Amino acid sequence: MTNADDVEVSLFPEPFVQSMEEAHQARAQLLHAESLLGDWRRVRSWLLDEDADEAEAYRDLKARRVELLERLERLDAGKERLPESSRLAARVARPPFVDWGDFEIRYPFGCAPSEGAVPVPPPIEGTSFVPGGGASGAITTIPTTDPWEASEPHYRGLLRDGIAGLPSNLKFWQRNWRFVIPFPCAPCDSQLTYRVYFETGGLFGASAVSAGLWNWIHVREVSDILAGIDFASLPDYEVWPISQTWPLLPSFTWQQIWSGVTLQGSIDVLAGKAPVLALIVGALVGVAGGLFEIINAGFHPWEMQVFPPGGQSPQMWASLHAKVHYRYE
Repeated sequence: MTNADDVEVSLFPEPFVQSMEEAHQARAQLLHAESLLGDWRRVRSWLLDEDADEAEAYRDLKARRVELLERLERLDAGKERLPESSRLAARVARPPFVDWGDFEIRYPFGCAPSEGAVPVPPPIEGTSFVPGGGASGAITTIPTTDPWEASEPHYRGLLRDGIAGLPSNLKFWQRNWRFVIPFPCAPCDSQLTYRVYFETGGLFGASAVSAGLWNWIHVREVSDILAGIDFASLPDYEVWPISQTWPLLPSFTWQQIWSGVTLQGSIDVLAGKAPVLALIVGALVGVAGGLFEIINAGFHPWEMQVFPPGGQSPQMWASLHAKVHYRYE
């Protein structure tokens, strides 16, 4: 075994990989069939509207369910004969859109897929933290009247801790901003999938015994705006696109730092409900025995990643700026 590919083949032989993939597909289709059978009253109404034979559809689904159960039983029995180290559980996907022979049933049914993009609104000022104990300065928001930058929180700061060059513990400064991004109401019981790319970074400089810079994003998926948003309890999940530290900067050093992260996920939404995406984006700076300067930094939302972090966007990409892509299905 000389490389990673050899190890993978040795641990997971091809017949086992094929069996696992087949089990994955079978479980996904079984989940789809059972979802339809468990909601048959609505399925029957939808089939009648489509002039389909609901009796034949019901028989086909029942037969397919039995077939899938038998197939999974055979696959699971074969898996038991494999060595313990070779056993893996197939992850079951959400109900897919499946062609069931002479007709097709989508779930949720009665509602065609739709997609588009919603604008990212201007952020709301969040909280700011300034340490004591000989530290001074603050992270401040840079105001803008440029509509192009209205959805981008920009910030700066000159942060000092004690006397330069003398050892001390890190002091931390923090500032954050909140976003509430609304989506259109769901036309029927659906799954909303969203995607937004956040570029973050800027120009920073420091001269200190030690220093650090962190950018983070907290995300909360809310299926109904009327349920309210508790920003104090965020996140459902979090990402850290920038996490960088410097152990010693004896002379002042400038650095451009850029990174980016794509936020994407899915929310189950009931008919007529208006889902939202709640975000908190923030900057955290640590300094010990010196100073840290932020010239101009910020968070930049895009519908998708269309250029490397820190790059310049051509005018043709203006339609993708400060938007979140979504799809109902």
